[in-house]
Amino acid sequence: MHSHPAVARARFNPIAIATLSSHDFERLIGEAFRERGFQVTGFGSRGADGAADLALVKTGERFLVQFKHWRKHEVGVLAVRELKTALDAVGAQGGYVLTAGEFTREAREFVRRTRIELIGGRALIAWLRGAGRERRPRTAKAPARAVAQSARLVPRGPLVAGTSSR
Repeated sequence: MHSHPAVARARFNPIAIATLSSHDFERLIGEAFRERGFQVTGFGSRGADGAADLALVKTGERFLVQFKHWRKHEVGVLAVRELKTALDAVGAQGGYVLTAGEFTREAREFVRRTRIELIGGRALIAWLRGAGRERRPRTAKAPARAVAQSARLVPRGPLVAGTSSR
């Protein structure tokens, strides 16, 4: 299923992520979302304001994904705001920002008021290893289905803000 041995290694090795091209990183993340039951509907196409790297659909709901690959040690609030603008522009239900680095305090605080999940650092490797388990962003205005899912929220860790797990 992996197109390149480096992509397969990266799923389990944080150092290997740094060796991936941006295209292989995109493929790795797309695979992980597919294994979680998402349909990847767009690769490499930028959203309304250039903030989305992947477009996803699951159970009729749209999601956007933005990558801040290995080149960023720390991803700030601007990246999260860009994705929020894109979500609003296309009417997506939620989004994800992924990085091999970490997120600033401001970025983690900003997502508390959004439908965006931050996945970075060690949590990215854990997320990749756990592909096959569903991960969906929480909703800002929770419909009945999201309220039922919110019962499964786990405490926020230092590297992942606002994540849920099954």
